[in-house]
This record gives sequence, C-alpha cells and structure tokens, in this order.
Amino acid sequence: MSFSSTTTISEAVVLAAGLGTRLKPFTDHAPKALMPLLGIPLLEWVIRGLLDHGVEKIVVNVHAHADQVEGWLKTQAWIPHWRVSDERNLLLGSAGGPRKALSFIEGESFFLVNADTLCFPDWSKLTKNALNTEDLLTLLVINRTQESSYTGFLLEEDRVLALDPARPSEAPYYSGVGVFKKSAFQDVGAGPQEFTPTVLLPSIHARKVGVAFHSGIWLDVGTPAAFRDAHEVLLSALEEQNRSGGSLPGIWHERIRQRFVRHAPKIWSLPGLSPPAGLTSGFLGTKDLQSIPMSSGQFLYSDGDGYCNGSPGIQAFGEFA
Repeated sequence: MSFSSTTTISEAVVLAAGLGTRLKPFTDHAPKALMPLLGIPLLEWVIRGLLDHGVEKIVVNVHAHADQVEGWLKTQAWIPHWRVSDERNLLLGSAGGPRKALSFIEGESFFLVNADTLCFPDWSKLTKNALNTEDLLTLLVINRTQESSYTGFLLEEDRVLALDPARPSEAPYYSGVGVFKKSAFQDVGAGPQEFTPTVLLPSIHARKVGVAFHSGIWLDVGTPAAFRDAHEVLLSALEEQNRSGGSLPGIWHERIRQRFVRHAPKIWSLPGLSPPAGLTSGFLGTKDLQSIPMSSGQFLYSDGDGYCNGSPGIQAFGEFA
C-alpha cells in the first residue's frame, strides 16, 4: 500500500453552477453563489477559507448567471489564481461538472466544495485523512442532530460501507466538502452526470470512501428560510466570539468587525444605516426594503422581485419582537 508523498493540497474546485431554484425569487436576477451572507458573497466565504488553508488555485464552474460570477472573480484581486469551468451552454450536473473542471487541475488530489454550504472545517485534519490513505474520496461528514432529508452513511469507524437512507435522524451525512482524487471520475462520461450513481456508489463498492468528522458551524443556505437562519447563526457566533473566542475563524471575525457596525447584541449593519425600531436581531446591508415574512416576526428583505435597493440578492434580514 502506497500513500501520497505530499502533505498539502493546493487546488480546489468550487461548484457554483446551480440554478438556485429553491432560493427564488432572489436567484431570478443573480447567481446563488453571489448571494450575500452578512453582506459577503457566499463564494467569498468559501474561497477565503480555502486560500487561508494554503490552496493556490481555485476552479469555479458556472452556468446560471455565469457572466456575473466571472465578472465578480475578475474584480477580486485577492484571489491569486482562478479559472472558470464554463457550463453556460449545458449544465453538467454534480459529477459532469467536476469532471469538466478537472482539465484545470494538475495534481491528483483536490478539494471539492459546494458554494451553497458554509462551514469552517479543520482543513489540515481533512487533508491528513485524505493523503494518508488510498481512498478516492474523503468526505467531511456531520453527525446528525435532528431528522433531515440528507441521505446518511453507514460507517465503520472512518469508512463508508453504504448509504443509509433508513435513519433520517441518526446517520451522519455529507457536508458538501471533501478531498477527491481525479481517478474517482475516470468512468464519468461526457455530458450531464450525477455524483451519487457515477462517483459515490462505485467508490463505496470499491471500499475507497473515507470520512473526517466536522464539528461546529455548518449551514445549508439553499432556501430563503435557511438563508435567514444562517444570518442568525453567524450573528450568534459573532456575539460568542466577543465574549469567549467563539466559533468563527479569526479571519472572519476580524473582517466582519472591520467592515460592519455593531449597534446592539445581534444587531449589525453597514456603516451609515440605522436599525428600525423593534428589531431584536438582524443585519442591514441596505435600506428602504419591502419584507418577505418567513414566520412570525421574522423577515428577509427585498424590493419585491429579488433585488435590494438596486443590488441583487438578500441584503438584510431581521427579527422583530
């Protein structure tokens, strides 16, 4: 048995080509990957985390609103090396998309990250787990704390033995972050292909899927309700950080504190904006907004058709007493 002689992974593929159907109406005018979370695009959250770990090359696949994603990348001088894997003409799916992106990947192992999930992994642990085995996939997994629709895994220590859809409240599930080997995609044909039947299941059957467990913040921001909840989780993490060090990486704690104003516990905004009366928690990235109620007392803000004061996306959220 031979393992990799390298100790780092310097390349990553970020999956940003999705249609964002669950996040309508916001994605009618902008890609989900550029939706701002606490005023920061999802894609920036993901890429800064990878660069902070030492990744040197970022490949982003694009389809919906591809020009906006590519245009944003061109303005981000802090990203040293990036390439676009272009799926404008045909969306290639969760396996076909990465397969096409591999034309820009030089090494055998690379990070594969969904742009619409936000977490702060122990990248070093994930890398070590991946490079110390002959696994084709090393998946960052989460221990389930409540029943959900995510398909779980049947595990034996740090090995995936099978999918486990029968335990929706128990089985650990995939976070959307992992280390993949290019050879895992060797049987993926050209054209649209999906991850589970063409990559995941064959790799499980070959006993070449390992895991690393994630603890801490993990956010699926695929729906308006989840997006609002994500703001709440991050604001809570900021408040915890103020008291005791908290659960946000230092790069984000400092960046948010430098860029935004804290008016009161769990009430933040861009400079120059004042929170409305009665706000008990919230983030304001713009003003003069109509509201989309999520549940009693909770709102996302938009001008009504997916824009916020001329800018696409979700620029603010709030909860009122």
